[in-house]
Parts: sequence; C-alpha cells; structure tokens
Amino acid sequence: MSFCRLILLAAVLVLLAPQADAPAASQDRPGSDQPVLIKTVVLMRHGVRAPTQAPETLQEWSGKPWPVWPAARGELTERGATLVSLFWQAEGARLRAQGLLPPGPLNRSDVLVLADLDQRTRSTALALARGLAPDDNVRVRVRNIPAPDPLFHPVKARLCALNPAAVAADITPARINALAGSLAPQLDELGDILGPAAPAWCARYRLTAPCRVTDAPSNLLLTQENHNVNLSGGLPAASSAAEIFLLEYGQWNQNAAWGALDAARLGNLLRVHTDTFNLINRAPSVAAARGSALLEAMLQSLDGSHPDQAFNTARLIVFVGHDTNLANIGALLNLHWQIPGYPADDIPPASMLALNLWQTPQGLFVSADYAAQSPETLHNPDQAGPPLRQALSWTADAPAQTLMPLRNLLTRVESRLRRDCIPRWPEQNS
Repeated sequence: MSFCRLILLAAVLVLLAPQADAPAASQDRPGSDQPVLIKTVVLMRHGVRAPTQAPETLQEWSGKPWPVWPAARGELTERGATLVSLFWQAEGARLRAQGLLPPGPLNRSDVLVLADLDQRTRSTALALARGLAPDDNVRVRVRNIPAPDPLFHPVKARLCALNPAAVAADITPARINALAGSLAPQLDELGDILGPAAPAWCARYRLTAPCRVTDAPSNLLLTQENHNVNLSGGLPAASSAAEIFLLEYGQWNQNAAWGALDAARLGNLLRVHTDTFNLINRAPSVAAARGSALLEAMLQSLDGSHPDQAFNTARLIVFVGHDTNLANIGALLNLHWQIPGYPADDIPPASMLALNLWQTPQGLFVSADYAAQSPETLHNPDQAGPPLRQALSWTADAPAQTLMPLRNLLTRVESRLRRDCIPRWPEQNS
C-alpha cells in the first residue's frame, strides 16, 4: 500500500469512527478486544428481470409457448423490485444491529449506491433504497457518461481488449467437452423439457431434425475484435434456458418451465447455467480484463483512497451490477460460495458479495460474505425469510480463515489487476 493511500485511510477512519454518543450496538465498541465493523462495500446483482433473448431466439430453442413477461426484454419487473426491497429491509436491520448504520433515520452521508446504466440496475438501486430507508435518504447515483459504463464493462466499452491467446489457454476445447460431459444428465433433462428445437437450429449445427438444442456441440467464440467472449452451441443455449427458468420461478407463484420444475429440480438443473457461465466469467484472463475496474473501485472505497470523497466517507457502499461482475470479482478475489438451494458459485437475482472492514486491536481486517434470497423467497415474497448468508474463506484449504489484514488483501489483489482496463474516474455524476 502506498504512503498516500495510508494517509487517506487514516483520515477516513477518523470520519468513520463511531461517535461518542452513538447507541451501543450488538458488538463491543472500540477499546474492547472485539472487532468493530466500520465499513461495508457491496457488489450486488440486479433483481428478477425479463429474459434478454429475443422471442425468435427462444422459439428456436423450443416451440412451446414461452411466458409473456410484464416488462420489456432485460428489464427489472415489479416483482423483482419488491424482492429487492424485501432483501434490503432485512439487510438494513442487520447492519443497524451491527452498529454500522444508525438505528434511526440515515444521515445523507451514511450510504452511497452506484448503479450501472441499464434499466434493471438503475431500478434495482431505487428498490434497494426504498427497502433500506423509506425516508428516501439514500444517495443513488448513475454515472453521467455514455453507455456502456467502463467501470462495469471495460472490455465492452473498448477501454481494453481480451487477450485471445490467454483466453484460448483458459477455455480449451478439452475443458468445454469435459464440462458438457459432467453435465450430461442435466443437459439431457433440459433437452427433454425444451423439446424439439426449430429446424433452423438443427441445420445450423448440421444435426438431423428433429434435434434438441442440447445436442449441438459447443465452441469458444471471441468476437468484436476480442471485445466479447462466449460459447456457441448447446451449452450456452441450455445455460440461458436454465437461468430463464429460475427467473420464471422468481416471477410467478407456479412451477417454472411449463410447470415442469419445482425448487428441487430447478436447483439441480441450474448447474448447467452456473458451471457454463463460470467457465467463461471466472476464467483468469476474462476476470482480469472485465473485473479489474470494479474491484479497484471497491477496494478504493474500502481503504479510503477513492478519488470521489463520497465513497471514502460512506459507511455502506453498494455497486449494483450484473452476474458477470460478481463472477469476475469472485475469481479475482479467489472467493467461492454455496447458498442452500443453488449450485456452488451461483449468482441468483439480487444476491450480493460484501467486503467488510473491521477495526481490531491488531489493525484493520477484511471479511467477505455472500447473501441471497432462498428459492422459496423468490417464489413467494409474501412468506419471505431473511436472506441466506455465508461467511467466506480467503483460503480454500482453511475454511476458518475469514479475516484477512487489509494490507495483505491489497497486496494480493494488486498483481491480479489489469491496469489498462481501469478507467479514470469521471468528474460528473448524476
């Protein structure tokens, strides 16, 4: 950590220190031997949205009648917004009990929310604010810059490009084929649920009709002059279909996939989406290119070196982005989670990764946790339970290692960041 960064951090700690007349929280105050939570920086995914695929694409995957969504393609639904507000009602109560936030009305400087430019992220940020503080005292920002925002999408914004050789080394044909083999039972079940694909799909992959989307082979695709990476073929189509079925389960109080999937069957089939998605987005070369900008902003917010002072002084900062952002950051931090009801490293709608800064007699430490609403809560908000939460380990072979010195974390991460993928911070915010 640089000397300037240390000076900035010391100044921010003075601003964040609990006030002498602050009410006692559930944890001990400074001066005791117990850690005191002084700041939390969150990265969350937007809530339940309509599918991003065109109707013509869905009809290629299955000729069955796909549901009609009450929102435009890719947009947050009203139900999704309600679920986000419920999540943050519970989260706000927890953070107040921990003493991070005041027990009464929030001060304007306590919380800062920054959303990506899409409707689903902007609307999620507003729903978050309603749940956390109905008195409307939460600052919600959207950066006043053209889309795509390079903070959330540095590669898509053409700030930097993917390294094709590194991507090809990370995502080899052998790994793609091994993944398809490991998911064979789930792919077969998804193929049966979807039914026959359109003849055009079969012809595209030189398959004899009738075929299923899951019958198509999958290959790595680097497109747009190395500014986009994905798979083609059966794996990505089945992956997207599985995610759509989860969104359906969260949107309506009935089984998903034309009534075929309850929570248990859905949780099993979601492995197709999670594992295929993470093959791409947790690949080291992809995560470094796509995630460095956002992780740098999160760590600057945590240690008080952010160029915008509002991020240094707020006690709770929430970046509202996408599942791709969470997968990238999870990979860069080498963090893994398993929320009951979902596959390992799954990123359900409105779920979040939190980095928590603790003041201890030994110095500053950071913990991480992952939280998500259960499938049952997504399916029935009227009977919502508290978010499910897992404390994360910084070391895979030492599950109990949930605290890391801040200095060590900054040093560990520095070597993983791609500095050419980190934009200058715009002066204007709206």
